[in-house]
Amino acid sequence: MSDEIEMPNETLERHEQAHEAQEHTHHGGRITLLILILAMAAAIAGKISAENEMRYLTFEIELSDTWAQYQGKADRQAIAQGFASLAAVLPNAADPAIQTLIRQMQAKAADLDSNDKGDRKSQLLDKAKTLQADRDRAANKMEGYSLTVVLLAISIGLGSASMLSRQSLPRRVLAVISAVAGIGAALYGLAVGSGLV
Repeated sequence: MSDEIEMPNETLERHEQAHEAQEHTHHGGRITLLILILAMAAAIAGKISAENEMRYLTFEIELSDTWAQYQGKADRQAIAQGFASLAAVLPNAADPAIQTLIRQMQAKAADLDSNDKGDRKSQLLDKAKTLQADRDRAANKMEGYSLTVVLLAISIGLGSASMLSRQSLPRRVLAVISAVAGIGAALYGLAVGSGLV
């Protein structure tokens, strides 16, 4: 008689196990899709981060070159002005040859700041400020997208962990956390890309 009672219990257990396995498989498919989407988003964010790193380095090199040009012009201008000032206090400063030399040095100093070649000191200073702002924006985007990749990787890890859980509630909780973290990371990446962050 006890065999007859255990049979339905065994069948019920098998049915519950089959239902749980089916639910786990269905859940696994959704999580697999979520992980795939998060991985693609991480790859895209990584690519954008690398592009911004290249932009940052390009701006940094051009900025360094522009500052070097500016400093070179400032040094040459200071030397020319100093030479003209020194020549003006010489005992023979009234000599026409010395006066010509003083005028040439003063003209050279003025030319370094007022020529029409597009490389005046003031133009170089403006260019350097623009490059510095561009470099800083590229650095901000690079760092923001790098953080986005990290957040997406954490989301992928949480999604993967949810697939390993045999219990329904922890599995769902981890899946929801993974999805929310992934959406948050994607929104953060969009905010960085549009300059809001």
